[in-house]
Amino acid sequence: WVAGPARIAQAVFPAVGVSESTVNTLSGRLEIWSRALYLIQDFSFTGAGPGRFQWVVNLLYPLFTIGPDAEVPHAHNTFLQAAADFGIPGLIAHVAFLLTLAAGLAATLRQNRRGTLSALAVGLLGTLLVYLLHGMIDALYASQRAYVLASVAFGVMALLSIELLTPQQAAGSGEPASDSNQANVRSLR
Repeated sequence: WVAGPARIAQAVFPAVGVSESTVNTLSGRLEIWSRALYLIQDFSFTGAGPGRFQWVVNLLYPLFTIGPDAEVPHAHNTFLQAAADFGIPGLIAHVAFLLTLAAGLAATLRQNRRGTLSALAVGLLGTLLVYLLHGMIDALYASQRAYVLASVAFGVMALLSIELLTPQQAAGSGEPASDSNQANVRSLR
């Protein structure tokens, strides 16, 4: 077969070295997560710094089931990665940020039950949920492109929540915006 199941599997899951495939097993992830916890314990206030996970783990907490030639640039868990990079204060800030986004989107859905922006809010809330679920077994921030995409999605989530939850004000006055401006916002809903 030119495009049979085996061929598709090879294209989607290219062959990797033994060390790399060990990273993607349960025992490999458990070992990486344990090293991340050691790092967080030792650098609890400041973290090791962004992008320093692999260097610190290789230097201070060597991996035993994963070979030294394997690339392990992150903790394979968004929350462990935030704490490893920025310490416990950074983890608290990360969780607070995600909770704020979720609360804003949920409030947007409660206030605006119909319309295009409500549908966008549902989609963005789903995006946030997928981010959180995926973050339990991997870290999105390993790829710079994914980091930019997540940042844009988070920005759109915040903007949508702010736009729909804040009463519109006329420029330069403390008065509510004109009826035509409010009608424009309502038409998008």
